Amino acid sequence: MVSPLVDIRSRLTNRENVQLFVVDANLESYWRSSALPRFDGTTWGLADRDLAPADPALAGRRPGAEDLFQQVRVVNLSGSLVPAAPDPFQASGAEELRWMPETSTLRTVGDDLERGDTFQIVSASPRFDPARLAGATATDAGDPIHLELPDDLPDVVAETARTVTAGAPDAYATALALQDWFQDEFTYSLEVQPGHGNSAIEGFLRDRVGYCEQFSGTYAAMMRTLGIPARVAVGFTSGNQVN
Repeated sequence: MVSPLVDIRSRLTNRENVQLFVVDANLESYWRSSALPRFDGTTWGLADRDLAPADPALAGRRPGAEDLFQQVRVVNLSGSLVPAAPDPFQASGAEELRWMPETSTLRTVGDDLERGDTFQIVSASPRFDPARLAGATATDAGDPIHLELPDDLPDVVAETARTVTAGAPDAYATALALQDWFQDEFTYSLEVQPGHGNSAIEGFLRDRVGYCEQFSGTYAAMMRTLGIPARVAVGFTSGNQVN
């Protein structure tokens, strides 16, 4: 499957007011299509892993999260990826619905999404306060794919990451320091060439101008150079509330 990031610029520049899908949910959330773990120096994409049937129980519920119940109804959304709040642990609604645990991705197989398709999903929505995040520890290194980097990753990526986060006492503070640096020092603009590979990362760090494709790809690569697992999430903001 082609990476969802490949055509993201054209989607961002399309200013038409089109309703893609409707969500009936008990909590507000971002609606994530996928979390991309594989980076080969050119593209952030989905892992080459088997898809499992989306049985009612997808995964274990993450402790400390809040249950987010959602019904997603497709209107004009194309493709095969089903948007859902992070992190889904139950899903149903289509006979050919599949699940990829490594990427928290729900997708249809065979036919693409069609108007009227409806999915019932329950997610373990992260609701952690800063104090708890700062004190968090881990005993499981997780899937190695979340730390993999290409051999030809430019040295400036790791060097800049170390400089920006120097003095951060823990992984959470490191993540915030890097986030704040991007927000303070960079300019958001769609007037740049598309791309999120090695050359695009170098140009982004040099010129400090880009859009979400460069922000997210560079951030995730920099986090990995620091030994912190990272993926690139693709999806939608919460949208407009309809009563």
